[in-house]
Formats: sequence, C-alpha cells, structure tokens
Amino acid sequence: MGTSPDGKIYQVGADGKTQVYFEPKEKYIWALVVAPDGTLYAGTGTRGKIYRVTGQGQGESWYDSNETHIRSLALEKDGALLAGSSDSGYLYRITARDEAVVLAGTGREEVNQIRVTPDGTIYFTATGTPSVAPKSPSESEKKASSSADSSLGSLRDLLMINGEHTGGGIASIKEAGASTLYRLDASHYPQALWQTKETILSLAWNDHDGDAWVGTGNEGYTYTVTPHGDATRLGKIESDSITAMVVSGSNTILAASNPGRLFRLGQGTSQPGIYESDMVDSSGFARWGAVTVGASDPGAIKILTRSGNTAKPDKTWYPWLELGNGQAQSAPARYLQVQLQIGAGTVDRIDACYLPKNLPPHIDQIRVLPVGTGYTAIQSPTSSLPARSADQLLSSPDKPDADSKPQTRWQSTTARGMRTVTWKAGDPNGDDMTYAVSWRKKGESAWHDLATDSKDTVLSWDTSGWTDGRYELKVVASDAVDNAPGEGLTDQSISRELVIDNTPPVIHITQKRDSVEFIVEDELSGLQSVTTSTNGKDYQSLPPIDGILDTGTKRFRRKNSTGADAFHPRGGRQRQRLRRADRAALRSAVKLPQQVRSQV
Repeated sequence: MGTSPDGKIYQVGADGKTQVYFEPKEKYIWALVVAPDGTLYAGTGTRGKIYRVTGQGQGESWYDSNETHIRSLALEKDGALLAGSSDSGYLYRITARDEAVVLAGTGREEVNQIRVTPDGTIYFTATGTPSVAPKSPSESEKKASSSADSSLGSLRDLLMINGEHTGGGIASIKEAGASTLYRLDASHYPQALWQTKETILSLAWNDHDGDAWVGTGNEGYTYTVTPHGDATRLGKIESDSITAMVVSGSNTILAASNPGRLFRLGQGTSQPGIYESDMVDSSGFARWGAVTVGASDPGAIKILTRSGNTAKPDKTWYPWLELGNGQAQSAPARYLQVQLQIGAGTVDRIDACYLPKNLPPHIDQIRVLPVGTGYTAIQSPTSSLPARSADQLLSSPDKPDADSKPQTRWQSTTARGMRTVTWKAGDPNGDDMTYAVSWRKKGESAWHDLATDSKDTVLSWDTSGWTDGRYELKVVASDAVDNAPGEGLTDQSISRELVIDNTPPVIHITQKRDSVEFIVEDELSGLQSVTTSTNGKDYQSLPPIDGILDTGTKRFRRKNSTGADAFHPRGGRQRQRLRRADRAALRSAVKLPQQVRSQV
C-alpha cells in the first residue's frame, strides 16, 4: 500500500504486521500495480515519476513524465504499462525505461482511472478542466508541496450534483461536464463514451455483463455504462463518494468515504429497495398531480411524495405521503421529491405532473404617441420552420422556437385626428395574453370600450369626432386564454392625460396707428406657433407680447411695415390703399400642437 503525504510503500503480512517496502522520496504515492512476475510499479507526485520496484528496498525511477502527478496505473495484456497523468490529462503507454508514447490527450486535468478488459480494450476516465502546458523538469523540481494540495482542492471543487449524461461522441478539449469515460480499442482511437457533471472517482469492469461500472463523488451514485455509451444509474449509497470498487462474480464491493464504509451490492435483496428522485423544481409554487412509473412489475412499486420550499429537503418539508388514486397528496410548494419502494423488478422512468400557480400578468409601460400619426398592422407572411440537422433535433427543446411565430410590423399613416397608444406587458408564467382598452373623460367614473380581446400591443383610432377635453386610457392585460376557466388573472394600468382638441384657436384683431394687434384664445391645448405675413407668401414667427406661448389668452403686436404715414387716410383712394395694406398685414396663421390651425 502507498501513503500520502509521506510517500512510502508498505508491505502488510498475513499476520497484519507492516514494514516499509520501498521509499521513493516522493510526497505522494497515487497508484500501485503488480506485474505477473512480481514487479511493482508506483505512480507518484509531485514530480510525475513512475518507479519500478523489484524487491524490498530495491527500486529505480522507470519513467519521468514531465507532469506533476501520475494518478493511475494499469497493465495491458502484453505487459506494457499504462499510466494516467495530471496536469495535462495524458494516457501513456510505457514499453521500456524512459520510453513511452501518449495514447490519448484528453484535454482535461487528469486521467485518474484505467481498466483493461480481458479482450484488451482500455477504459479510462478523465476529470477536471484543461490546465496549462506541461512544465519543464526544472520547474517541476522547484514546485513546492502546495502544488499537490491545490490540485486536491480543485478536485473537491469539481464535485457536482444532479449528474447529466450523454452517450457517444468524439473526445474534445471543450467537452462539457466534470468527467468523461473513454474507450480505446485496438484501433488506438480514443472514443468519449459518456460524460457526467459528477466527478468519476472509481472504475471497474464487469466481465459477466460486459460493461463498465462507475462510482462518482458527492452523491455516491453507481452507474453501468455499455460499450455503446448507454448509462444506467444503479443506485445511491449512504456516503458521499465511491472511491474504489471491485466486481467479483455476482457481487460488487464499494469503498466509500464521508463517512468511510464498505458496501456490497448483490443480486438478492432482503428488503425493498428505496429510490429517491432528484428535486422537481416548479420555479415558483405549484400543485402536484399524477405520478407514474415505468416498471417491469408495477404492482411491486410503492410511490410516495413529499414537498417543501427549500432547495434541499430538511425538517421544514412536509412528510412523505403515499399516492391517492395515482395523485400526489403532497401540499402545494415549490419543490417535490418522489420516493419509490421497490419490492421486485426494475424501474426505468418516473413521470411527475404539476401545475404552477398562475401569477398575474404585468403592464410595465403605456405611451400615448403624438397627435396625427396612426399605425396599421402588417402581418409578416408565415414562414416554415428552418431546416435542421439531426444533431440539432436531438439537442433542441420539446417546445417549438418562439422565433418561428410571425412578427407583426406596423406601418405609419398620418391624419389630423389620429391617435395611437402602445404598451409593454409580460407574464411570469409565459402565458399568452389578450388586451382590452377603454377610455373616459377626466372626472367621470364610467369607462367606455375602445378595443376588446386584442392580441396586439398597439392601437390607433380617429378622434376627429370626439368632444374636446382631457381623457384617460386604461389598458387591461389578461392571461385567461392560457388558464382553466375562472383561473385567469389580470393587470391594468391607466395612461397619462390625453388631450383632445379639435377646435381651432380664436383670433380677435385690433387696428392701431402704427401696428396691428390681435388676441389669440385657446384654453385647452395651448399654442405651438403663431406666424404672420405681409405678402401672403413669406411667414415669420411672432412671439406674444409676454414672450411665452402657452394656454389661455395671448396678445400679439406686429408693426406696420409701410410706416406711420400710411395710416393717416387722405381721400378715398388713400383710404382704399390703407384697407388693402391692413388686410395684408393682418394675414396670420396660428398653429396648435394638434395641427389645428386658424387663419385670417
């Protein structure tokens, strides 16, 4: 046996007595393997060397890998030595002293398990994220013992829960998941069989069934993986990590840690098997419905559920309850867990149904656009779904893409009385929504429908026949179309004040000796501009006497460009010329924000 961190190899006799067999002066002894002739090979760290030991106290450095650690060792059928390294995740074949080739570069941090099947096929596992390029021997010599400690720390950081698995595929440096199981046959082609977000800590070969057995960390799961990459979770032990395993006939021995225990998995059962599922997260709050299983003997399966509102079950969860008429009896909550008590047979699938609590939609913004512009919907032609490859179909979600729905575009139109309101709304459950828009005059209590059951968020209408005044618009969003009758919810919002002014301003003209004065009255919407002209073609803006264009009564003055003498009539002809000059000087245009004009 090899020890760390004092790096010694011990021999244990049949009487239980121990003695130091070989001391390589290394910090870590990571792996040991014994050849048929009794030669012992040891993988060490932190200098990444392999030692060959031929007897007590008799050993030599056999291969220097230029890596930090040699994490795993195995022997091929022809006696060649296989080694897995860290930090570059290489699989070596060592044929003689300091002679080796790299069979596979995994792109991961380390190759930590190697098993050779009776037919010579090599299975090996790689874990961790890709590391930096290999270090030179001098750098390795300078590296302190903290290097190995940090390596162990990074391994602990990789322990993950809720494993996800895929089969087949080619090895890639950018593969997802914490660990990958590889298969390498006589073609010398390393095939990535299976990936998991858990960390693979142990690997064994089951010659009886012809598949690999994998033990993982953090959740203590055991899997079988076929040569085609199909994985089946066998069960979960009551320890965090399965650090070693041996398959012997119909029994499998598992060595576990946290806490340290030995488990035996056999074909016979003395009591029902218990399986507890991962948490079902409704992402909010839900009522639980039917739970069904796909089993070889459904009558031998007892199904229970429990619910709670914490991410991990604890004493605040509701108790386990057996199904009633196939329905979960657990109280509404965010999370659900299913327990199966299996008296006989196998279970391949669990289906749990739930109904998320309906949350009301929300209207985030309402905007009334400037007067005079309306919008007409232009529906884009419905296009067929884009062509997809088989890989895209395998990885695509069950729901069709939202982008496949035709998008509505809006074409602007102009007219004097056109008004447009638009709004933004959303639904926490992703439900489809319909909208109702209504109006009322300020100070009134009754609302009047403008639009109902609309799916658009833009509405234009003509206000040229409306009475002048100040109005409000109310938008109501409803998710009833995507919920059971009576369970739909609504939200509403009222717009800012909407001013309707279809009456032009009133102009009163007063003649002065050397100027023209006039008064403009508009009490509702206020003035935007006032322009005057003396020739009917060239107009100039004219500010009011008080300098501010706003609501109410505004007074304006325009000096007569013909001079003061022109306003002193001298005979009928001169008086007629004055009237014509007056008419030209009084020609003016008054402009409102709503484009309603009055002209004299």
